[in-house]
Amino acid sequence: MTVAVQIILFAAVVNYPIYSLQLRQETKPVFEYLQKNGQTTDTLYLYQWAEPAFRYYASNYNFNYNDCHIVTHQQKSDFTREIDYFRSLQGFKPVSVDKTQCILGISGNFYQVQPELEKLQNRGRVWFVFSHINEHERSLFLNYLDTKGVRIDENVQPGASVYLYQL
Repeated sequence: MTVAVQIILFAAVVNYPIYSLQLRQETKPVFEYLQKNGQTTDTLYLYQWAEPAFRYYASNYNFNYNDCHIVTHQQKSDFTREIDYFRSLQGFKPVSVDKTQCILGISGNFYQVQPELEKLQNRGRVWFVFSHINEHERSLFLNYLDTKGVRIDENVQPGASVYLYQL
């Protein structure tokens, strides 16, 4: 194989969508923005892969991971062992969306989460925090949310973002 062919193949692989994830996940500015702009009556929805950063930084921004809940039963997965471990320590059992203001997403896959998002209809102001999400998956979430409510605010950082919707 010639060097030119190898360079073309390497460039094609590196530009393949799986490599489109941000290497940096700037969650601290997102949490700071949320702290400054959130209201006490707002609901917070954490995309599943944003949960570890939230758990780590929550107390720095006057949030409490222990106040968060799941609203849908989650299947355990080899990919989510760390998340499952911390959730098991809390003994999380699904609660009604009316019983919590901090919701931990059950999956990183939009189609698995969509029924969970439907439970938030008429919930009022809901912040959606994303990190470790590729652009395609985030677009699925945002396009769906744009049909269910009005996007009021957003803060987008490299690899992390937060969006406020009136649902």
